[in-house]
Amino acid sequence: MSADYLSQLLALQPPGAALPREPESIWVRLLAALADGFERVDARSNDLVRESDPRSSIELITDWERLRAPGGMRGRRFRYVVTGQTGRRRQRAYPRRRPDPGVFQTPCRDRGR
Repeated sequence: MSADYLSQLLALQPPGAALPREPESIWVRLLAALADGFERVDARSNDLVRESDPRSSIELITDWERLRAPGGMRGRRFRYVVTGQTGRRRQRAYPRRRPDPGVFQTPCRDRGR
């Protein structure tokens, strides 16, 4: 994927001799380093989307449990998840809901479904 970002960065540069396109040039090596950084940011943004659902969350499962604890969200009704469980069992403790197509849902809020 880093090669995709590099090709996009090279396509954005203006034509001319000032910015060489040879792979061993300093300019292209600089763009390659930027492309690697963009790839890491892209991967982490995909991780964040995955973490937005408590059933597939790995890094933020303790935050999901803290929000769902009694009184965690100013008295709203939430199920309490026992923290001594394994990660997979902790993820399965969250109810399965059909997402509304095209609408972003806040997964920690109980909508009475």
